[in-house]
Amino acid sequence: LAKQRLRKGFQYIGITNRYEESVCLFYFKFIKPWDDSGTDQSCLPVVFEPINTAADHESQFNFTDEDWAYFEEYDDEVDRKTYNYALELFEADLRRYGVTRDACVAKDCWPKKS
Repeated sequence: LAKQRLRKGFQYIGITNRYEESVCLFYFKFIKPWDDSGTDQSCLPVVFEPINTAADHESQFNFTDEDWAYFEEYDDEVDRKTYNYALELFEADLRRYGVTRDACVAKDCWPKKS
């Protein structure tokens, strides 16, 4: 059911730890900043700026090293399978829309180095 929902219930899947590629894929798939419409639809630099990060908030939890070790070792089989399938769909879309780092840079849709 989870795989079916991912496949049919979402037009777009992004992967947080592949944020730059996810943003670029969104633009390539839906906005197409290079089209001939005459409208400037290029990636805005602001989409690559971190907002509302964990560093902005105090944690309400005081996890011990033992707690963190447990989290690192914990494996939820259903979550892992669901994530892996979402990753497969994400990577298939990258291929389908020609999203590579070089393609994103060429379309000015990759964060600028500071």
